[in-house]
Amino acid sequence: MRYAVKVFYLGDYYYGYQRQPDVPTVEGTIINALKKAGYITDVKTSNFASATRTDRYVSALGNCFAFNTKKDLIITQLNHFLPHNNSIICWAKSTVDEDFSP
Repeated sequence: MRYAVKVFYLGDYYYGYQRQPDVPTVEGTIINALKKAGYITDVKTSNFASATRTDRYVSALGNCFAFNTKKDLIITQLNHFLPHNNSIICWAKSTVDEDFSP
């Protein structure tokens, strides 16, 4: 099953959205939460994709990412594995076609 997820984040805590080595990023934090929650094992096999690239300190209300999983996505469960300071919150989901790309 493929999901599209809307996400809110406060950029003050991150070095931009896109994954970078050795610094906290929004995308890296989301991927780690997806792994910890058991939704994905890696970005390639899950076909993880994002619709954004923001700079350091930039916040967003409705960016989107998508991934494939065999597990039913429960937003509150995913949010449990995101930072407890609420700097990243997933707030909506939808199943989408397998070829969907944000």
